[in-house]
Amino acid sequence: MGFDWDDELPLQVETKWVQLLGEMQELGNATFARCLVTPRAVEPPLLCVFADVSTEAFGCCAYIRKKNPDSTYEIKPVAAKSQVAPSNS
Repeated sequence: MGFDWDDELPLQVETKWVQLLGEMQELGNATFARCLVTPRAVEPPLLCVFADVSTEAFGCCAYIRKKNPDSTYEIKPVAAKSQVAPSNS
């Protein structure tokens, strides 16, 4: 937007920055479950893996799918990876 480092920001821009910083502080409260299988599952969990490869890149992801007693499904990510293929130069 062409501001110098010591210019005062317009209120609209400042408000967005304050909101962004607040959201970043909330990231410190994020938690991740370590257990992939819960006792509520009514059938064995299913490990699903998807992958796609080309000469330019590859990507894959794995997740656990389990059925709950109310016939809904719960999905938990396990791992994901992507990489650009090395150049042959």
